[in-house]
Parts: sequence; C-alpha cells; structure tokens
Amino acid sequence: MGALIKRELRALKLGNDNNPALYGFFVIGIPVIMWLLGPEFTGFYDAEGFKTSMSVVGMVLVMQIVSYSLEREEANRQMTFLQTLPVKKSQIVSAKFISVLSLSGITIVWINLVIILTMFISEHRMEESGLLLSFFSSLIIFIEASTLLTYFFKGSRGNFIIGIISIFIWGGFHGLSGLFLKSMGMEPGIEVFAVYMSLSLAIYLICWGLSVRRVTKKGFPLNKEHKTDQMKRSGGGAK
Repeated sequence: MGALIKRELRALKLGNDNNPALYGFFVIGIPVIMWLLGPEFTGFYDAEGFKTSMSVVGMVLVMQIVSYSLEREEANRQMTFLQTLPVKKSQIVSAKFISVLSLSGITIVWINLVIILTMFISEHRMEESGLLLSFFSSLIIFIEASTLLTYFFKGSRGNFIIGIISIFIWGGFHGLSGLFLKSMGMEPGIEVFAVYMSLSLAIYLICWGLSVRRVTKKGFPLNKEHKTDQMKRSGGGAK
C-alpha cells in the first residue's frame, strides 16, 4: 500500500511535461512578490482581487495536475498494469484517493497561508476572508471527489466538464448556505470554515467508498482504445 501511495504521489508531482520552474513561480514566486508589495500596491491589485486570484490559482493547479495525471494514466493503461501486481483493487483505489487528498491538502494550506499572511501584513480584517477561504478550500476537495468518482466509474473522459459542473454545484450550495448564515446573524469564522471542510471531506469519503465498491465488483473502466483492442483479440481468438 505504501509503495502504491508513493507511486501516485510521484505521478501527481510531475503533473505535466512543462518546465517545473513555471510551477515554482506560480506556487512560490507570485505569493512572495505580492506579499512584499502588498495586495493594494499602487492601487492596481486590491485585497479582494488578491484573495480571489490566489484561491483560483490553487484550485486550477490541482484540477490541472489531477486531470492530466488521470488522462495519462488511462492512455498508458496503468490500471491494467497495476492489476497484474499482487495488490488488491481496493488498495489501488485507496492509494489514488489518498494521494489526491494529500495534494489538495497541501494546496489548501498554501492558499490559506498566503492569504492570511498577506492580509495580516496589510492590516486587513481576516473575518472578511473567512467565507472565501472556506468556499475555495472545500471546493477543491469536492471537485476532486467528483472527478475521482467519475474516473473509477466511467474513465477519464470528460473529467474537465465534471470539474466545471462541480464548481457550479458547490458554488450554488455555498451561496445559499451563506445567505442563510447571514439571515441568522452569523459571521463567517473558523466554525463556518470547519463545517464546510467537514462536509466536503464527508463527501470525499463517500465517493472513496463508492469507488472501492464499484471497482471491487466490476473492475476498472477501460478506455475506448483498450476496449477495441480487447474486442479484436477476442474476435481473433474465436476464429
């Protein structure tokens, strides 16, 4: 199990074939620059814009890395290869969910630290950032839960569309619940953040369990090219 998780983490770390320096700039360079300049430097970059952009960058980064990893894995038929090893199918699924959750967690910590430090230095009230941080942090978990569930049921095709749909679903839920909290006179604080994160993690665990159950009963979904090859081999064998 440990070897499977390490394999998945290595795959996610590579992400794509672009220069790693590019990711280093987005992950470290931009926050450091904005931290030094301040979110309202020359009035060009306001506080709200900074918080939103950092959150979006983190969310898109996770979506891109996971999406590319799943597509490459399916194209190279890695799931078929893993099934030849002396490991359970449930362990293969669990390793995938654990590695993606680790990537999401690291990204969430990065987003929150960058925003909190920048707002602190700029003497902005952190209470104003609570709702936004809770939205994007829980959204990242929800998107990847939906993406992995779809992957283990249908394959990697359309995972980008699933991500977009997930954004609208979670955005609608978050907006309605936010209005409800305001109507109750509640301010978005650490309690609200904890509630949204707990809910998204619960959904993630449910999708994890459903994926394990599906793969254990019916196996891993095959991509179109793999299915065609299997049909050809079956036909050839019949002749």
